Amino acid sequence: MDQEKLKYFTKLVLKERERILRGLDNVQEDLKETSEETLIEEIDKAFSSEGRELLSSFIDRHTEGLEAVNQALERIKEGTYGICVRCGGEISEERLEAIPTASLCLSCQQALERQSRASQALISSPLRQWTEEDVLETAEEEEEEEI
Repeated sequence: MDQEKLKYFTKLVLKERERILRGLDNVQEDLKETSEETLIEEIDKAFSSEGRELLSSFIDRHTEGLEAVNQALERIKEGTYGICVRCGGEISEERLEAIPTASLCLSCQQALERQSRASQALISSPLRQWTEEDVLETAEEEEEEEI
């Protein structure tokens, strides 16, 4: 990737970081502006299992986003940005435009998602005695269906 494109994608990654941090700042500002009575109600909601799950999901999503940004910045620094960490192939510029923090090419991302779905099949069918061959066959069948 030439230096001009690398600068462009660096800006995209930094914009993504700003977006994530703004989201966290917005939550912090909302908390500052909330009256004490409303805050107590919100805390009560947060301690409900649904509230804890929502808050946990929000924090996890932003933490993962920041980690992806940091990893992308590290790849830029190392000169490996735009190269798939799994197969070593090039990640398309279209994919990087859509997901500036992408570390996998589309092909490897799809393969990872197929493996994940096959693993979920193992979890969701605990009574069946799954073998490694079953999992691989399931992934291959899904791949064939996509073609």
